[in-house]
Amino acid sequence: MMWKRVLFARTEEAHEKAWRDLCKKFDDQRLILRYLHGTYLPVRAQWTRCILRKHRNFGIRVTSGTEASNNNIKSYLLNGMSHLYRLVEAMQDMMKDQERDFKDACAQDEVLTAREYLGSSGDYLGDLPTVISSKALRLINKQYRIARKAVPTGKNPFPEPLSGCNDDCSVSVELGVSCCHKVYAKLGSATSFTRYDVHSHWRLRDSSFQDPCRWILDPRIASALRGRPKNTAQPVPSRMAIGGRSQNVSQLTSLAARHPAGRK
Repeated sequence: MMWKRVLFARTEEAHEKAWRDLCKKFDDQRLILRYLHGTYLPVRAQWTRCILRKHRNFGIRVTSGTEASNNNIKSYLLNGMSHLYRLVEAMQDMMKDQERDFKDACAQDEVLTAREYLGSSGDYLGDLPTVISSKALRLINKQYRIARKAVPTGKNPFPEPLSGCNDDCSVSVELGVSCCHKVYAKLGSATSFTRYDVHSHWRLRDSSFQDPCRWILDPRIASALRGRPKNTAQPVPSRMAIGGRSQNVSQLTSLAARHPAGRK
């Protein structure tokens, strides 16, 4: 749980505080802390929430579907003794099911629209309910609810204003949809959103596309065709150093070498 706080902290201050709390909690497990500090913190730009949210990722939290595919394929195999031919058949069945589920999800987005996005309550969306996916509508509606709290009403003529649209507001950059500040501006000017206010990643695919390859928007270009990708390590700030006892890894390693487990 404490590692999740380090992982999902929204700000760098909260991230560093979570790391200090983790070090304080597990101060007696210094080898593990040093391993995390030397292995994961130099590449924290690749996995910390506070840094990833400053880059466009559309809310995707995984870097590869390999692990998910490996887990899914096991449900199609009757036992662990299947031969290669049966594995190929299972992979084909899995791909057919995934393609069917994908087409069904696209068809539902094209036909079904939630009631909360229809009528006067969804006027601010303009034509978005018919041109973008349901997930994008949910993301915008979440920002709409935040913006509504800052709109003066008869019951609350002086609501608490929104915070500034600064570096801490990363919704537009990360998700490609309008943040609460832009929604608030739309409500104030009584104007509606257009499809050009949302990144093309969220637009519904044309149902006339028969080629599945044409359904893939914004393809990632592979810069290196061979070799395992390597993350660029960056220096860890000194303020994130492990405090407390001064015993280092080399001392612990030499001690373990002099007294191996099982010897008296």
